This record gives sequence, C-alpha cells and structure tokens, in this order.
Amino acid sequence: MPIFLNEEIYNEKEHEMIFVDFTEVREESRLSLGDVKVTIAPDLEALTGADLMISGLTMPATSEVLIRKHIESKALLIQRKHRMDLVSSLGDRLKKSIAKMRAFGASQSQCVLLFIGVLTIDQEGNAKIDGQATGRDYWSILAGMDTWVKYGGVVAPPLSKASLIPKWLLMKERHVKETIAVPRKDLILTPDILRVVENDDPLQELVVIKDWRQTVLCCPGWGVKKVQALYHALKELSGDDEPTLIEAMAWMSDEELGSSIPGVGKGLVKKARDWMGLEDGRILSTTPDNDKATINTRISKNET
Repeated sequence: MPIFLNEEIYNEKEHEMIFVDFTEVREESRLSLGDVKVTIAPDLEALTGADLMISGLTMPATSEVLIRKHIESKALLIQRKHRMDLVSSLGDRLKKSIAKMRAFGASQSQCVLLFIGVLTIDQEGNAKIDGQATGRDYWSILAGMDTWVKYGGVVAPPLSKASLIPKWLLMKERHVKETIAVPRKDLILTPDILRVVENDDPLQELVVIKDWRQTVLCCPGWGVKKVQALYHALKELSGDDEPTLIEAMAWMSDEELGSSIPGVGKGLVKKARDWMGLEDGRILSTTPDNDKATINTRISKNET
C-alpha cells in the first residue's frame, strides 16, 4: 500500500530539492513517496503542467517567479501517469501539459513524462496495463506517448510499480546535482549550436561543423555562447574568409580584444591564457611566412 505525504515529510521550511503540486498529496493520487522529503509547490501543475519538480536550488517554489528561477537552473518538470491514468490522458491532456512546460521556458530534456505500470499487448493487438484491458489498441497508446516527444519532451523508462517512485526521484535528484556540478556543455564538444543546415541541401539535413570552435570549447569557461560570440566578432572582420584557430586564440588571449567580445571579460581571457600556457607579458600574434600564417609569441607593448 502506498505511503503518502505527512506533515513531517513535506515541511515547507526545509525547501528540499523535490517539489510536488498540492494535488499530489491527496490519497487518490496514488503517489507513493516513502521517506523521501519533498516540499509543496501550490501552483506547480497549474503554471507548468508538472506534477513534480526536481531542482538544484534550495529555495521555495511558491510563486511564478520562483518556479521560473528553478527552471532556469535546469530543474526537471515531471508529469506522472499511473496505470489507467495514462489512457485517459492521451491526446489533449498530455499536449496541454507539455505545452505549459515549454511555454515556461523548459528545454526538451527538462520535460519528463513518467509512466508507472506494465504495458503489454494481447493476441488481438489490444493494450493491457498491469493485466487489465484498456479498450485501446497497443500501438495507439505508444503513439500517444510518442506525442510527448513530438511536442518537445522526453519519456522516461517506465516504472513497473508505484513503490519504485522514491528511489527514482532520488536518482533523478542526483542527476540534477551532477548536471549543476559538471554542466553538459563542458562534456559535449559538438553541441546543437555548432550544427548548420546547408542552403542547397534538398533534405535540409543537419551537418556538423568541423572547425576550430570544437577545439576552443575545450577551454575552461568558454561555453557555446561565448565561442559563438567570438566567431561572429572574427567573422565581421574577415568578411568572406573564414576565421582561423590562430586568430581565435589570439583574440581569446588578448585582454583588449577578448574583452570586446560580448559576454567575455578579463576572467575568461585569463582562463584562455592559462589554458594556452601563456606567461604574463606575452601575447599571441600571426606573421606572414611564405604566404602562410604562422603563430608566435612576443612580448606585449606594455612590457617593452
């Protein structure tokens, strides 16, 4: 039998990282939380379409402004469907939930659909959940769940029973903490922003850009937005010519040039210099050598 929230578990003053909508504390909601401590977020579902939210921020979620802060900090929004509730939610109900999440600024990976139950197919192709007939075709239910992905969310691996929810929540809470500690942009060298669609491609297929931006992304602190800003700054100067890695490194390591890039300050320039192993007073520059650009270091003007 499910263990439901009690006063000790949902003490709002603790501001735990797992939040639930107030409707989820009702017994008929069948939400089993065991000893997992959570905090009530009164308008969570009304505003975002989510039953639960797992955040990395230890602050309340009692207003629209605060909930937006959680989402900006990569909180997960979770719509939970238990057994036959999934069948009754297929169609507009699921679409409205995912639409609210995306409208609130959540990315696809933050919008999670969690199904609790065992979905099977009988000999006639009809769907059963936990052995009970649903009155629906098996593939129509799968298609309905896939709609969640189509409209911009992700579907979590299903849980076979409600008693698994507590450990699942703790697992996802750990993932959120890990994401904050090591942002994904520092781990993936080919993010979506580095992909383009060729104008002459009739299929409009995505093509990975294989250029110096992937190399520069290895520099600590220089995320996708900063690297793109660096690229556009160099592109304005180079015109039809593509900026080179040498030019990019020269700008990144020069305090005056680097600080002229939107969003880049002296701190990032220093990180770039440390990454390149440049000693104080030395800068990178390019000189023509048999019509080829070569890189060298020299003493800056301030040191001469």
